[in-house]
Amino acid sequence: MIKFLNNSARIIKMEPSNKNTFDISKSIKTTLDKLVKRAEYEMSDDFHYKNIDESLVNDGKGLNCKALAFSISQDSDKYSGHLLEVSLLHKSMQRELTRPLVYGTKQQIVDFLKSKDVFKNIKKDIDELSNEL
Repeated sequence: MIKFLNNSARIIKMEPSNKNTFDISKSIKTTLDKLVKRAEYEMSDDFHYKNIDESLVNDGKGLNCKALAFSISQDSDKYSGHLLEVSLLHKSMQRELTRPLVYGTKQQIVDFLKSKDVFKNIKKDIDELSNEL
């Protein structure tokens, strides 16, 4: 960049800034932590409950999607069946891909979300869905 000051020109070297980088991994981990807390509190194997949804906007360039969403829904036939899904919305906001991650009881869903490898497995699924978009 050239800056003019009092009829003299100075060349200023511009350095790229890293403070605006967006780490999607931290956001996914935070969203999964929120989902675990909500699942433990809101899910029921005996009664009907409203779907549990957590989403985040992708501001980074690592994934080919505008937003991600995690959803836990209850089976309409039996109360003890629950489905955890991940959805990705394309940047054009005209295409969405959804993938089921796990189906089971409340305890199975919560155990899956609390397992050690959950982030690695879900990140792999998100990367695959992002490539399909």
